[in-house]
Amino acid sequence: MKVVYKVTYPNGKIYIGKDLTDSINYFGSAESRLIEKDFPRDQRRDFSIRKEILWENEEATDSEVNQKEIATILKVPQYCLKTIEDGRHASVRQDILDQYVDFLGFREWFNQWIEQNRDVYDRLSERMHHKKRNRRANHGKRDDYKT
Repeated sequence: MKVVYKVTYPNGKIYIGKDLTDSINYFGSAESRLIEKDFPRDQRRDFSIRKEILWENEEATDSEVNQKEIATILKVPQYCLKTIEDGRHASVRQDILDQYVDFLGFREWFNQWIEQNRDVYDRLSERMHHKKRNRRANHGKRDDYKT
C-alpha cells in the first residue's frame, strides 16, 4: 500500500510525506535540526507525535504518489499538477504553476527561461489569464468544479 500521511508534532507543526512501503514505524524525513529548535530538552522527555494517513492506494504508480504528496503540501487539486506536467498549457493556473515551480526549487531556472523565451511566456500567460477571466464570468454556473 502506498500512502500520503501527515505527522503532527505537539507544537501543532505538521510534516506531510509519502511512504511507498506503508511502514508503520516510518515518520518521514523531516529536518531534525528544525524540529530540535522547537523542543527544549525538558520537552523532549515526554511528548507524542501523531501520524495520520491522508490517502492510500495499492495501485498508484510512484509518480502518482509523488504528485499526490506535492498536491497535499501545496493544498491544490492533484489534477492541476497533472495539467502542468502533461503540458496542457491552456488549462494551467498561473498561481498553481508558481507554487509548483517554487516547491520544486526551479524559480531561478524558470525566471531565466522566461527571460530567454519572453514571447512564448507572454502567449501562455495570456491564455492563462483569458481562462481565468472566463472562469470568473461563469462563476456559479459550474459550482461542482470549484477548487
